[in-house]
Amino acid sequence: MYLTPNMLWKTFDWQRRTTGQDSRGRPVPGWSSVGQIRGIISDSSPEEKLRYQQMQHPITHEIAVQGSPQAAPGDLLVLDGRHFFIQDVQDPGGLGMWTLYKVEERRDV
Repeated sequence: MYLTPNMLWKTFDWQRRTTGQDSRGRPVPGWSSVGQIRGIISDSSPEEKLRYQQMQHPITHEIAVQGSPQAAPGDLLVLDGRHFFIQDVQDPGGLGMWTLYKVEERRDV
């Protein structure tokens, strides 16, 4: 099997936490779709995992997106049934050309 550069790009569904109400007026948490984000996902290095774990923000993956930051910490990125919670957003170089999302993959959503 050959890998082409276009195979690396994935389209994530970008969701933000919302709060609705049930029939009795109690708040019900949920998620609403904001849009889509196209990026490249990779595993985090052991050093990055340890550094973020010490700050009480465990991460498992990094998602690189071309362009300025759109999503914020606390948002959710969904890819083929996999759920990634954004823990940190970085803009390397501060130029808005690339964005790194430090995410934690969760299966309990």
